[in-house]
Amino acid sequence: MTQQAAGPNRVASFIPHQLLPRDLVRRILGGGAALTLLLILDSTTLLAVLLGWYFVLGTQFIFFRRIRIVSLLFFALTLYATTAWLAAEYAAQSFPPWPSQAVVREVTATDLGAVVLSYCFMEVFVGGRRLADSVSRASALVRDRISRIRSTVPDFLLSLLLLAIGLADLFEVFRIGIIQVLASERRSYASELLLGGNHNVQVVCISATVFLAARWILSKTGWLPFLAVIVVWTPFLFVGSRKEIATTGAICLIICGIKFSRRIAATVAIAAALVLLAPAIRGRNLFSSLHEFILPQYMHVALEMGLVPSTLGGEFWERAQFLLPEFMRVTELDALGREFSDLRLTGVGVGASPFAEAQLNDFLPTTELSFAGLFLGIIVLTVWSSRHMPIVTVFSYGLLFVYGRSDFWTFAFFVLYGAALLAFFCAVQFPSNILQLRNPQGNHSGALASYRRQGHKGD
Repeated sequence: MTQQAAGPNRVASFIPHQLLPRDLVRRILGGGAALTLLLILDSTTLLAVLLGWYFVLGTQFIFFRRIRIVSLLFFALTLYATTAWLAAEYAAQSFPPWPSQAVVREVTATDLGAVVLSYCFMEVFVGGRRLADSVSRASALVRDRISRIRSTVPDFLLSLLLLAIGLADLFEVFRIGIIQVLASERRSYASELLLGGNHNVQVVCISATVFLAARWILSKTGWLPFLAVIVVWTPFLFVGSRKEIATTGAICLIICGIKFSRRIAATVAIAAALVLLAPAIRGRNLFSSLHEFILPQYMHVALEMGLVPSTLGGEFWERAQFLLPEFMRVTELDALGREFSDLRLTGVGVGASPFAEAQLNDFLPTTELSFAGLFLGIIVLTVWSSRHMPIVTVFSYGLLFVYGRSDFWTFAFFVLYGAALLAFFCAVQFPSNILQLRNPQGNHSGALASYRRQGHKGD
């Protein structure tokens, strides 16, 4: 009797999972809703489509815990694609080159369409669950590698490096005058800092900070690394820069998020709030905190207004030389955002826009397709790297959270060299009896064990 009663129940519970797995249902419904929104999107339906898009992302974030990190990524991209229009439409916040509302709406419709189409491509060709699992697997592998380091010599040396850079930048801030720096436009003095004016210094500081922060969280390495991180990034906040700090924080969260104690989580939350609100405190204007999401889109706005030459930055493949040292480049070039800044169309450096870059690339029929195709390539590489080069996956996914104010080759530069530097920091061997950790852990594969206990056994 027991077997007869249990049999139908087993069949009833078995069939739906075989025919319609929960994740497949999510992909079909989410992808279908996104495609519907994409079909009705234009400059007259922006608000309705944006609300519908946030509903799709919010629903997936609430009901599908395993893909929350994917939902957050598309939330971030959407902010970069739409905040300029929301600020202009509902808060009368406009910036040079002073576009009309019609231009801002057209550009926003294009940029939002590019984000939604990227989501559709991601779900069809990769899948949100597979992407999220790949990032989780990579972060576990990186945590495990960092946890195996017994000597604190790398921590000591990198702390000294960051302290030297931070103190030099603090001296420069005080030389200019801290009142003058705080009263100026955001990023006006960024180029005066070691950390603000050179991508090579930035990538070293980002990788060193990620290493020191992960070691501090995982192995309790003491106060010196913590102090060094504070000192090196404080001058950067003074001059109104946040992108690199946000990038570094995103990578650290991906690596160590599940290891946060309540005390560390509270510290991170307070630090994130201070970074977000720093421009508002600095300029006494609440909307200044949103400049991170508003200003980069003005590059695309200026392009739509016909103020940017179609040759800006050169051809797409020509800009691949940005990955090479300057003396090896065939033609002279700079980061796309800096070349736009040199046009002097705005009062401050607004960064680059991947949406404007997609329009400049023009190797696919529409801006939306150009952006989504390139974005899909990044996602595929991120997933593939999780098994072969997990540090690349961690850097790539962390940098994608600020991709809305970057361009492809600058993104590739930071992924390539940032991952290489972090791998180098992890690989350098020092005698274990020199500055050894006081309480070495016996089980070095705890991160992997934790990852497997959560049920991550593959894609």
